[in-house]
Amino acid sequence: MQLLIRAARIIDNYSPYNGQIKDILIENDTIIEIADRIDMADVPVYEAHNLHISAGWVDMRVSAHDPGSEQKEDLQSVCRAAAAGGFTEIAILPNTSPALDSKDTIGYVQRVGQGALVKIHAVGAVTKKCLGVDFTEMIDLSHAGAVAFSDGTQPIQNTHTAATATAVGSDDGEDYEDKNN
Repeated sequence: MQLLIRAARIIDNYSPYNGQIKDILIENDTIIEIADRIDMADVPVYEAHNLHISAGWVDMRVSAHDPGSEQKEDLQSVCRAAAAGGFTEIAILPNTSPALDSKDTIGYVQRVGQGALVKIHAVGAVTKKCLGVDFTEMIDLSHAGAVAFSDGTQPIQNTHTAATATAVGSDDGEDYEDKNN
């Protein structure tokens, strides 16, 4: 399938076309031509006043209800909303119910995200259930696919917990030793 995007300002610092208004021809999700004017018969054309185009955006703080409250919102609806806003990748915060504090919940997000409209990343919880008390197995969560660590919308109040999480997260915890215990 082909699509012609007409007269779009390109916003991409790495492109020689940055800041220029160009026509863009896309075929099977791949840009195949960029030019001042492209005329093709029988190709759908998308045009709008003051149209801008850029590389996909990444939202690193998505609060979702899935897993746990899929009746309110599931990961597919989150992806549709993200795509409508121009996002191509999102990171799900861990304060879901159940929290993203185990290999199983990280794996669930990855499985559901396969083939989704946008790429989904899982942010692993620093503490179990995001309660700020007991640490998760952050190294295991990292190996399971967590791309970052946070307790989501719950601040980590204990400075020792925050410092330990930072030390473990800095190098996959290979050389970390908790000298305070």
